[in-house]
This record gives sequence, C-alpha cells and structure tokens, in this order.
Amino acid sequence: MINGIEINCRRCPTNIWKYRRMVVMGSGPPNADIMFVGEAPREMEDRAGKPFVGPAGKILNRLMNEAGIDRNEVYITNIVKCRPTNSGVTNRAPNLDEVKTCSDYLLAEIEKVDPKVISPLGRTATNFFIPNSSISSVRGKEFEWRGRSIWKARTIIPQYHPAMALYNKNMFDVLIEDMKVIGEYNREQESINLIYKNHKDFYKEVGKEKCL
Repeated sequence: MINGIEINCRRCPTNIWKYRRMVVMGSGPPNADIMFVGEAPREMEDRAGKPFVGPAGKILNRLMNEAGIDRNEVYITNIVKCRPTNSGVTNRAPNLDEVKTCSDYLLAEIEKVDPKVISPLGRTATNFFIPNSSISSVRGKEFEWRGRSIWKARTIIPQYHPAMALYNKNMFDVLIEDMKVIGEYNREQESINLIYKNHKDFYKEVGKEKCL
C-alpha cells in the first residue's frame, strides 16, 4: 500500500508529519474479509511502522484469540497514518482536519482490500463511518456504509477501542463481547458463501448432464 507519495506525505494542515518517524499504513492480507480501523498510531507504532503493535495491539490480539479470529487473516489500519502528538511529546487524538486530510488513504485501502465487514475501534474511528454517533449506543450493531461507492454498501460493526482495557480492566469482558460479534458475523458470511458455492457447483453439474 505504501508508495513514495505516502511515505513523504506532508498534506496535514497541523504538520504532524514534522514529528513522525514513519508513516504507518495498514497491515494484513490484501483480500482480508475483516478490516479493523483505529484512530491513529502511537509511539510504538510510529517506531515500527506497523499498526497496533503496542499495548493496545496486544489486547487486540487477545480479543481476537477469544473470538476465534486469526490476526494473520485480518487487515488492520488507522484513519490517520502519522502519530498525532503535542509537539512530538505526548499522544493525543487526531482532530477533524487530520482525519479529513488523511481519509483518502483509508478509503483507498478499503477499496483495495474490499472487506466483508469493517470494525471501527473507538469513538474517532466510529464517527468517521457513522457521524455524530455515540460509541456506547452503536457498538456491536450492524450498519450500512457506502463511502465513495454509490452502489456498494459495506457492513460496519463498531467496537470500543481495545486501549480501554489498559485503563479499566473491568472493560475486558465487554471488549470480548464486542469482538465475538465480529467473529460470529464472519463465520455466518463464510457459511453463506459455502452454501452459495455448493449450489453453484450443483447446477453446473446438472447443466453438464443435460448436455450429455
């Protein structure tokens, strides 16, 4: 996904590129069925150049394991690709200008990967897909989102951000509950695809027999 333009991107009106080490693009199979979208990289991601490799990433891995989801089979990214900081010192949430400016990269990732379900992690990511929503009221629910496509609707299932468990251990069970919704949805889609394939193969064989 990374090309020379993205590596050298300086489009952001707040100049957060001045303090970055690396542009952090998404990671995962280019045809993944599940896409997780966070808000922005933090310090460890900024050093590694990969999303969700820090403490929140470890929790995300545990949640996926609990839900029967293999990290190697999902695509993980963020809306903003550079670490938002206060003059390069402390982390902060990306602002609306940063989200708007960087969203073209996310939209390109979505179009290229073409996931069956997108799960925004946390308030910032959720509000990109479902503006003015409250994460507590939309988490674990299915929504349709079209993005730049007029014809194709994608399924959005928001979750709390895994970092919540870093500050409140009691949230871990809630996070598992959210992640299991994604796992169940994906397994249902796999079953539907298998049924469709079997029917398609059956009628193909019937057609061959009629020609004999």
